[in-house]
Amino acid sequence: MADPANNNPVGMLGEIIATVRKHASEPARTWFTAGGKNFFRTGARLDECLGLAARPTERTPLNVVRYQERNRMLRAALALCGNDAKALLGEINQFEVVNWPLLQPMNKPPRGASQIQKKLFTVFKIGLPVPRTARRIEQIASRNE
Repeated sequence: MADPANNNPVGMLGEIIATVRKHASEPARTWFTAGGKNFFRTGARLDECLGLAARPTERTPLNVVRYQERNRMLRAALALCGNDAKALLGEINQFEVVNWPLLQPMNKPPRGASQIQKKLFTVFKIGLPVPRTARRIEQIASRNE
């Protein structure tokens, strides 16, 4: 039996798989056991191995919320750029090259970040595709979500 005090999540997952094998229905047992084996064999993310991971383009409830938040932050950033989509695109490109590599491991933007950097930090942290054209920024800005 895995000991949570030893902080061994892989061992605990093995214990969960063993429990599922004994007590779950056949379909649940087959699904979870296959996902667990795939996880141990490939080292891929567990949610992917279990078929639970959604692609960024899939409209799952979580992704709908993520897109809404990303778009809200993009609209706020656009307002900070005087509603100039080309100016925001320049800010996005600069942020991605200059700031994002340093800020990516952080949970929140640094204290001295500008308002636009704070908005773009959130846009990038959400992990969805970032618009690459002024036209796409304008399309997002025109939606009311």
